[in-house]
Amino acid sequence: MITLYCNTSILHAFYLTGILLRIAPEQLSATSLDSITEQQWWDLISRAWLSPSDILIDDVHCLEFLPVLVEGTKRHMQIAPEYGLEGLIRNVDDILKALERRDSEQGVGEGVVIALKELRTIASDTMLEKLVDNEGIISP
Repeated sequence: MITLYCNTSILHAFYLTGILLRIAPEQLSATSLDSITEQQWWDLISRAWLSPSDILIDDVHCLEFLPVLVEGTKRHMQIAPEYGLEGLIRNVDDILKALERRDSEQGVGEGVVIALKELRTIASDTMLEKLVDNEGIISP
């Protein structure tokens, strides 16, 4: 049901995922969030990354969700297929470009940029590992 809701709007997916990721690590007891599978988390997170660069240009409030989204992505991207990681890297690059444009105009938190660059590196490394595993090459 959550992923169906996220299909209706990229903007909703971005904020809904950010809110759920903020709630999830704080929960101490079993809740309905415990029933979200790894695949469902990845579906939510991958939809949230589809168009945040457009949101950044118009809505400075989304910056507070980016670090949360970065951390959630790192936690759940291990199950992502190669094409999902490629898309993630592309979207993170788009966001970094938008932040660089915004930074030249308004100034942006350096921590957000560092977190995004770290995520891009981790996603690239994960994708490379998956490619190596799929090709049957054993890495040293």
